[in-house]
Amino acid sequence: MIAIAYGAAIDVRVGILIMAIVGIGLVLLMYFNAPLIEVRQNLNTVFIQAGNAYMHQALGQSDEWANPRILSAEELVAARRGQLDATAYLDVRSGMRAIAIDLVNSDDPHGMWVLSTRKPEALVSVLHNP
Repeated sequence: MIAIAYGAAIDVRVGILIMAIVGIGLVLLMYFNAPLIEVRQNLNTVFIQAGNAYMHQALGQSDEWANPRILSAEELVAARRGQLDATAYLDVRSGMRAIAIDLVNSDDPHGMWVLSTRKPEALVSVLHNP
């Protein structure tokens, strides 16, 4: 709207320039503010961080998470509605596929994590074979 107003008041080229600057700025803002999913291994421990959430487990043990899997579109809708697990930690973006990780730790307030990712197959593979 600002671009249209400046374009009408000053010049159409000014409006187009403002529109381009704001558009590029919004795309860059969305790109750099996207949550990062990080999986790393340190000695005999695997760490997962998604946004602000963080967990770890020793290699060869399943005391924190189990059964990482890719969700279908119907399962993702059910997860957003709280039908898969009402206590699930959701880090879901529209237009992206998602994975679910069941949490085994009874001290954790969440029953599962649901995470959006552009590469769900790679993430599930890494979680199965760290």
